Amino acid sequence: MTKSEMKKLEQDMRGLINNPKYSDVEILCEGEKKFYAHRAILGTRSNVFHDLLYNGMKETQISFPKINSSAMEVVLEFIYTGSVKESLTKDNIVEAFYAADFFQLSVLQDFITQTIKNANFAENYSPELLSKVSEKLSLTEDNILLNSFVEAAFH
Repeated sequence: MTKSEMKKLEQDMRGLINNPKYSDVEILCEGEKKFYAHRAILGTRSNVFHDLLYNGMKETQISFPKINSSAMEVVLEFIYTGSVKESLTKDNIVEAFYAADFFQLSVLQDFITQTIKNANFAENYSPELLSKVSEKLSLTEDNILLNSFVEAAFH
């Protein structure tokens, strides 16, 4: 497949994100924000979605009250395109990491961790993001995200 064909495929997949056309499942997040999705894509890309959607579940709506909408946007962009070019920001990076962990998307977790280790990112946002990490995630010695912040901020 050529580079331009790959780009076209990514654009086509991006066009399916939160698009009710052809969707067969609705995802509700914190605050009742609704996203339209496709079982086959979700189940193929995430074992958590697969287990939810293909183990006898007939419902067309699934709810994740602890996942906020901006984090779900990151997760869906990653699931559909394999990248997070548009949705990952300093404002949702902690929640996105939490969601990536919840949906067992280790490649997305790694990408977020590398983004945090980026020197400019760490220098500009470490205090604010450390505060968010302490609010959202358990503060254990093996907390990958917390360790990434500390490493980036002090090295």
